[in-house]
Amino acid sequence: MRIVLVLLLASIVGSLGYYALSKVNWFQRHLNWAVIIVMFLIAFIVGFVGSFTLGLIDPNITDEELQGVSLLILWIAQFPVFGWMLAQKNRRLWNLLWLITPVGWLILLCLENRSEQKGLEATIKKEKHEIGATESTEEEYRHSVWEIYRKEWETANREKRLELNKRMSRWQELMKSGLSASQAYIKVMEEEGETPRLAPVEKKTEDIQELQDNPSWLLKQALRAFDKKHYRYSSWLCWLRIRRNPNDYFALCQYAQSLYHSGKANDRKAASLYKRAIGVKPEHPLAHAGLGLIHHDNALKIYREYSMFPGGDWLMFADEKSPEDEGKFSLITSYADSQVGNRKVAVKELEEAANLTSDKDEKVQWLDMAAEIHCIIGSEDGITAYKKILSISPDYVRAHYYLAGCYAATGKRELALQEYKFITEHAPEVTTDLESELARFNLKINR
Repeated sequence: MRIVLVLLLASIVGSLGYYALSKVNWFQRHLNWAVIIVMFLIAFIVGFVGSFTLGLIDPNITDEELQGVSLLILWIAQFPVFGWMLAQKNRRLWNLLWLITPVGWLILLCLENRSEQKGLEATIKKEKHEIGATESTEEEYRHSVWEIYRKEWETANREKRLELNKRMSRWQELMKSGLSASQAYIKVMEEEGETPRLAPVEKKTEDIQELQDNPSWLLKQALRAFDKKHYRYSSWLCWLRIRRNPNDYFALCQYAQSLYHSGKANDRKAASLYKRAIGVKPEHPLAHAGLGLIHHDNALKIYREYSMFPGGDWLMFADEKSPEDEGKFSLITSYADSQVGNRKVAVKELEEAANLTSDKDEKVQWLDMAAEIHCIIGSEDGITAYKKILSISPDYVRAHYYLAGCYAATGKRELALQEYKFITEHAPEVTTDLESELARFNLKINR
């Protein structure tokens, strides 16, 4: 009778443990901890509920017998629990024989999880089918767009040329926001309600960001997944890569970038990964630019949301930490810091990235983003920032456009008019917008 009860209780307890493990997602992600927690729960159930039940059924049972029966139930119940763990780790069930030995449970906990590689191979096979090979490079696609623009320009009248200028400005603006040349072109044509004359192509892995000469296979797949907007899958591949090599700079950057694109809830973790990458390779611009971009985008969002209220943006940015104090403990955290939108950090990291890169276009792009934040801090800061951009690229239209606004905001009417004249000559399609901007500061243009 006692043997039947022991086997019955062991089966019930083991089945409950197996059911809990198979239904709770957290257990499936943390296999070893799951087994330890469930075994403690089983020990609790056996120690109290089982002993109480056996005591009611057989009042003559001694304490020593109760202890022995409880240990036997616990030993039997561990088999389905560890069997579940072995199945999750893609291991054979004969490993359960280790439980016969005194430290067998410890050996099972130390077994390597092979299911990650199996799941990776299955997912990669699917990705390879979806992605395919790319025939055109990013540079070739840009050249094709410009060739279409040139041919249309040669035969267009004045009104059509203005439309073409506006289209190309919009195309370049979308590329600066992070879209590929093909994605930006398709979007512009859709906005205008016209049919694209070029088919969309995807960037090659090497065009997404700079890589070391021999990147790992995992990182290559992560970049391709990112280009397909499979951000969670990309971050998972990077996580696997970082587990193998914690100091892989490009894997850390790609992991942070994938998390950032997965949603705002991941901004803080993405920022911490960029900081970690900077610690690995501080002389490379990629991590500086990524960290600056996160703070830049969130700072602009805070400013746009709260500047409509008098003093609202000042309050949100009050007490934001300086970059030197960012890692120090503070009892008070500003709203901007809590939202990963620190203006000072954005400016510092973007300007550092610009100083480290040798590519002129990237330098101008990152200084332009830093200048936007300078304008939030103050118009005088914005003037200095945009002048720096023009010293590198004198014909950069955006710098002239916003410099005119900064001059108008600080009462420098003549200088604002000089910038306005440049815009009318080099980008007439945005002249009306600039006139509206200058009118906000009581600077009216008489044509």
